[in-house]
Amino acid sequence: MNGQQGRYAKVSLYAEALNEESKLRIEGGLVPLKAEALLVLSNAKAEEIVGQEKIRAMGEELLKRFNKLLGKKSIRRVYFSELVVQ
Repeated sequence: MNGQQGRYAKVSLYAEALNEESKLRIEGGLVPLKAEALLVLSNAKAEEIVGQEKIRAMGEELLKRFNKLLGKKSIRRVYFSELVVQ
């Protein structure tokens, strides 16, 4: 995480597909999707991802980026299943 010496974040995400076709598109794009998530989250400051509203906002940002990367709206929602900031 940027700008925070000694800060660490552990994040697990899930993407909800719109349908079976979207699920296949997501599975085929896992590597670029993971790389995009890493780029977004590595630039985030701890205060930008702590708290319910900030987590929702980060999920919305990832949703927009993921769908843009896939070239078509394929993901309905991004869920954080784990978020630990130390």
